[in-house]
Amino acid sequence: MYPSDLKDKEWSMIEVLRERSDPRGARRKHDIRQIVNAIFYRVKTGCQSRMLPQEFPPWQTVYDHIRRLKERGLWEKMLLMLYETQRKKEGDKPAGVF
Repeated sequence: MYPSDLKDKEWSMIEVLRERSDPRGARRKHDIRQIVNAIFYRVKTGCQSRMLPQEFPPWQTVYDHIRRLKERGLWEKMLLMLYETQRKKEGDKPAGVF
């Protein structure tokens, strides 16, 4: 477990936005939560994709998922949801409120 890993409550908030299932019916080989945790690990540490610790799915898988999340606009939605929740927890006004 890394400090950048999502907590259960955080995961439950963004889980609804996760990647849709494969239209071909293929089963997932890697846990989507671990893939998202790997993305946050990369962002937090600044490491190269190829240098992800082995506890995470292969770097190619992580890279492909972040690319698809960005293409669909889900990455920004996930970050915004987590950001707004953190602001509320800290007692700040939501973005756009003066």
